[in-house]
Amino acid sequence: MAIYGVGLVDSTGAIQQLFGRHKTKYREIMRDQTVRVLENTAAYPRAFVVQGARVASPGGSLEMMQTQRFAPRNEVILAADTQPANLTAAMLPLEPHTPAVPDTSVQITRYSPLEVDVTEGSSSSGFLVLTDAFYPGWQAFVDGRRWPILRGDVMFRVVELPPGEHSVVFRFEPTSVLVGVAISVAMLIGCLAFLLVDAHRA
Repeated sequence: MAIYGVGLVDSTGAIQQLFGRHKTKYREIMRDQTVRVLENTAAYPRAFVVQGARVASPGGSLEMMQTQRFAPRNEVILAADTQPANLTAAMLPLEPHTPAVPDTSVQITRYSPLEVDVTEGSSSSGFLVLTDAFYPGWQAFVDGRRWPILRGDVMFRVVELPPGEHSVVFRFEPTSVLVGVAISVAMLIGCLAFLLVDAHRA
């Protein structure tokens, strides 16, 4: 467990910071007699674009993030087993103090358990980071074309994008389901064929 700051809430509702320097990012959004809910205004959005990227050694993503300078809002650490197709696009990491790429051009237009639709528009190439778990069975489609999904920052879904406006769709299509559908269709066709042959003989 890592503790980055501790504060006490007094009877008036004011936060008294004991140590750490993160209290200013919290905004109260709800309170009753027993519960107080604070919003972390510095939290990253669910989907955003970064321009910098580095490829980790096999199994070394977490170590790189922990031991080297890492600016998650400006760069992404890509797993060795899911490298980008265009290695030249994996640029040198941006310095932590470099201003982040604005997120105004990234919007989630649909979000469901089996599909996530994102619109993105940028004048330069970059990496779209969706902070949902990277898991086998998820497919990506950029402007209707199947696109490779990379694994970034240990566990997130990432797609490499060229400049311009794009529609990105993440869809859960596991191979097991497709195989099951194919087997079911084949069995249905077989049963229909058997019934037709049997009826013809009769």
